Amino acid sequence: SSLPKEQTQLLFPITETKTHWITHGVLVENIPQTTNIACEEAAKILIGQRGFTPEEAFLFLSVKGDLGLCQSCHPDQGTQIAKMTVEKLEVCPRPFRVLL
Repeated sequence: SSLPKEQTQLLFPITETKTHWITHGVLVENIPQTTNIACEEAAKILIGQRGFTPEEAFLFLSVKGDLGLCQSCHPDQGTQIAKMTVEKLEVCPRPFRVLL
């Protein structure tokens, strides 16, 4: 990756299975930022593992990512946890490049 290390280093531990990467975002009383963190962490994996640009990573996540949020009876009360699940594809094409 051509990004500085501090922009690609993961802030939270990830869960890795044979078929998926699962990133997490955890904050107190801030659902939008919690989901942003989970998405940003997933993008960092795609940048580091697949060589995506940041733009390609977020485009890919908008199509193949699965964003989840913990259930809450009273939104924004207490700790919020979001997760982004990204499938590990055998072949991961670079469909977002413009060929001239």
